[in-house]
Amino acid sequence: MPGGQKIKVGLINWNGGFQSEQRAQTFNIADVTIREHRLDRCYYILMKVKNRKSTLLIDTNGHFPNETIYDLTVGVQRTF
Repeated sequence: MPGGQKIKVGLINWNGGFQSEQRAQTFNIADVTIREHRLDRCYYILMKVKNRKSTLLIDTNGHFPNETIYDLTVGVQRTF
């Protein structure tokens, strides 16, 4: 998102379709950690959000608008 402090993650339903813009959630970059790199040989990237019980799965075939910025900001493993 503009400003570089937050990210927006679009959530899909179980049938694989993307629902309305209301299903997208916004998180602070400092509250997000990634367990695998985007280019590793895996189908999903595990994304943990601070103060959230569940882990989000990001499809590696998904849409990354700017891959370089993703790798330098969101794609960094952090400790909470």
